[in-house]
Amino acid sequence: MNNKKPELIKTNLSLVRFKQDILDFADDIGSLDMHLGDVELLRKDFTGYLQNLINHDHGRQLHEGWVRHSMYWYINSDDIILGISDIRHKLTPALI
Repeated sequence: MNNKKPELIKTNLSLVRFKQDILDFADDIGSLDMHLGDVELLRKDFTGYLQNLINHDHGRQLHEGWVRHSMYWYINSDDIILGISDIRHKLTPALI
């Protein structure tokens, strides 16, 4: 029996251990994968993808019109990714 509780993990480089799971998650959500950010980078350079999300969390290297945002990964006690939450730290008129 696994006593580990589900976690909400903020994007960081330790998520590299979930590379295949995150790629599978992107495949599972299909057309909704735009919510994962730069999916092309996700598939080409996984560590670069994570670093990109970390940069966005710090307000760096944002695309034009984007705002600072933090992505969290909900991972259950069996280390299965159940979902994500992408929190924007402010809204632009276009987002409102």
